[in-house]
Amino acid sequence: MSGASTPLDSRSGNSQPKPGMDTSTLKPIDGAGIFHLTPDLPPKVCGVGDYATILAQDLASQHTIASNLVAFTNCNSYSPAVADFPATSSPPNSRAMLDAFQDDCRCLILHYAGFGYQKRGCPFWLLRALTSLKEKQPELTLITMFHETYGQGKPWNSSFWSRPLQESICRQIADLSNSVITNRSISQAFLQRSQSKPIHLLPVFSNVGEPPSLPPFQNRKRRLILFGGTTQRRLALENNLEEIRELCRTYQIEECLEIGPGRTSCPTGLPWKQAGTLPAEEISKILESSMFGYVSYPSHSLEKSGIFAAYVAHGVIPCIPASNEQSPFDGDTLCLRPHSELTPLPAAELETTSKMTFEWYQSHSVSSHGNLFAHEIRSHLR
Repeated sequence: MSGASTPLDSRSGNSQPKPGMDTSTLKPIDGAGIFHLTPDLPPKVCGVGDYATILAQDLASQHTIASNLVAFTNCNSYSPAVADFPATSSPPNSRAMLDAFQDDCRCLILHYAGFGYQKRGCPFWLLRALTSLKEKQPELTLITMFHETYGQGKPWNSSFWSRPLQESICRQIADLSNSVITNRSISQAFLQRSQSKPIHLLPVFSNVGEPPSLPPFQNRKRRLILFGGTTQRRLALENNLEEIRELCRTYQIEECLEIGPGRTSCPTGLPWKQAGTLPAEEISKILESSMFGYVSYPSHSLEKSGIFAAYVAHGVIPCIPASNEQSPFDGDTLCLRPHSELTPLPAAELETTSKMTFEWYQSHSVSSHGNLFAHEIRSHLR
C-alpha cells in the first residue's frame, strides 16, 4: 500500500501517490471533525453512498484516518447502518447542515451529485450552507468529489433548462473547495476552465469487490451479465436487445444473468435468468466466473459507472451499444460493440482483452482513491 504523504504526479490533475511508504509511520488522525457528506448511505441503494462508505473504510484501515458519515436525505424512516462507522442522517436543508457542523468540523468530504441533494439537480441549500461554514470557519478544509456536475437532457426535460444553474453551483462549490476530484474527463475539463487549482481525475472503483488476480479466461462460463438498477436494465433491454441477441449468438452464450433490484421482462429465445439483489461478495464471485457484461451507458459516462468498474475489476469484457461514439476516455477501447456483422474474437484475443481491462482498472482501484484522499486530507490538516 502506498503511503499518504508521498509526492503526487500531478500531470493533467491525475494525481497518484508514489508507492513505497510504510503507513505505520503516519500519525493517526482521529475522526473528530472529519465528515463525509452524501445523498444516502447503506442500507439505502445508492452508488455515491457506497463509494463514500468504501472510501471511509479504506482511509481508516490503510491510512489511519477515521471519519464520520452523514446522509442528507428526505426519508424520515431511514437510519444509516454502516459497520464500525458513526453514521447519521439529516434533512437536506441549510439550517440542519449548519447546526450539524457549526462547532467541531475540521474537514468536510463532499460527495457531490446534484440530483442526489435536490430533485432538479440544483441544491442551492447546500451551496448556501457551505458558503456560510467557510465564512465562519476559514480554516475548514473542504474536499469535493464531483460524482456528477450537470445533467444532459432534451428540451422537454427539466435537466435541459436547469443545466446553467447546475453548472453555476458546481463552479461555486469548486471555488469554495480546497481540493477538487472528479471521475470523468469531461467533468475535469469543465471544472478546470474556472479553476487555477488542479482538478484531480479518478474514474470510480468497483463497489462489489476487487479480486487480486484473474482465473484463466477459458475457465469462465459463457455467461453474459446485465447488472444495475431496474431502469438501467430495462432501458438496455428495450433499446439494445438485438445487439444482446447478436452477442449471445456470436459467442454461444450459455447463460444471461440479470443482477439488480426489481423485475424486467425476460427476453424470449435467450437463456435468461434473474438473480435479483445479491450481496457484494456473491456478485464478485459471479463476475469472476463470467466472460461478458453489458452496460448501456454512453462512452463519456463509463468513467463514473460503478457497473463498468465492477466488470473491468473482475476481468469481465464490457460490451456497450454499437451506436456509442468514441470518447476521450481511454477505457473506451477495451469495450466490445456488438453489431449485426459481429465476428467472434479468437480465444487468445479474448484472454488478452480480459487482462487489459483488469490492468487498466488497477490505477483507479479503491487503494488509488484512498491514497489520493489521504494525501489531500493530510496536506490540509497539518
